[in-house]
Amino acid sequence: RDILFAGEALWFVILFAITHTRSIWVAVLCMVGVVLCFADACFWMIIVCGISYFDPLNVFLLFILLGLGADGIFIVFDTWDQSREALPYWTELHGDEGAAYRMYYDWKKSPKAMMATNPTT
Repeated sequence: RDILFAGEALWFVILFAITHTRSIWVAVLCMVGVVLCFADACFWMIIVCGISYFDPLNVFLLFILLGLGADGIFIVFDTWDQSREALPYWTELHGDEGAAYRMYYDWKKSPKAMMATNPTT
């Protein structure tokens, strides 16, 4: 029953991510990455560490990973949109390298925002 709730939450987050990112491809790939993180965590716990007991509370980990992954997606896309506002100033100073600047801006600002939001998730 918990897996059913996790699946429903996953679909809700995918639909919300599609509306936020305006891209089915990006939203689905990001959520696949979240699910693969859960599978990777199970592999490390069961195979590598030898912990065979799988508590139903471990399924709660999927909800936490889903929240962190979705939060990261939204932060990266929001900072990408914010970089558009600073782009005219960059273009005046450095010429026409808008995409390079936007990536620089995004990779500089996103980790700071994620460091603030991930502990609260």
